[in-house]
Amino acid sequence: MNHTNNPKTNSRWTVFAALAVMTVVLRFVIVADAGSSDGWGCAGAYVTIGDATWSDSVCSPHVQLSPERIPVMTSECDVLEGKAGAGANNLQLYYTEEGCVLDYEGVEGSVSADPGGTGCDIKITKAKVYDAELGLWVDAFGMWDIRISGPKRPGTVTITATATGDCLDCPEWYDDMCEDCSISSGNTATAVGKVQVDVPPEDDGGGGGGGCGGLGCASGVDGYRQLGAAYVGNSGGVDFRLNLGRATPEYDAGYLSLYAEVPSDGLARPGSLAVPFDPFSFLFLLQVLD
Repeated sequence: MNHTNNPKTNSRWTVFAALAVMTVVLRFVIVADAGSSDGWGCAGAYVTIGDATWSDSVCSPHVQLSPERIPVMTSECDVLEGKAGAGANNLQLYYTEEGCVLDYEGVEGSVSADPGGTGCDIKITKAKVYDAELGLWVDAFGMWDIRISGPKRPGTVTITATATGDCLDCPEWYDDMCEDCSISSGNTATAVGKVQVDVPPEDDGGGGGGGCGGLGCASGVDGYRQLGAAYVGNSGGVDFRLNLGRATPEYDAGYLSLYAEVPSDGLARPGSLAVPFDPFSFLFLLQVLD
């Protein structure tokens, strides 16, 4: 696809001002085939899980958005669903008889998942859109559906969407796009979504293989988190947790964890103790306490 240069315009700022609204970031990338100048040189990525959305868009201006709180799974029966998108453009400037032309081609990004030792079942599938011309449901360009289920151990699930493409760099005002603008390549947008898994030990219900339909569906988080309380489980490995109580009436301070499926000398060292959640959760907690 191409776009003929329009002299004395400030299209660059019109294009990228809307990037702050991540729900339409990929529209700028994907609908470039329709001839919209909104596709000029943006690479965008987003991850939405439940009500939380993370997004990133490169080129000018560079916009990153993150939720105030990340989703939390507290039961083996919990299921979270979401979407992800990632796309960019490859650009080319050249002259024709009509003047300067901007050619652009859509580049699909990618989405990956890391269960983070939680044992979660993570399914990432291509989103579908209806093609009226073909009369069929087809894969949506640069968009995926996400389903996270069956948490078994504490930790953090990470979903990453990324796309790499070109940026069109222009002055605020220009006469000739081919003369006044430049193309930079290798610009990567990366959105990283997080889900905190905080299932109770098996003996307390709500995790560890209890199964859905019985005690495995009970959350039980509030019941076993008294300050100084501990849990020791030795089925299938070492699972030790020292609870830190509550940080506020509404927020849990978490616990220290020692977990291993096979024996090693490192289990006797303090470095084996871990806080099983992502630092993002604790940064948010510090903001609450401030």
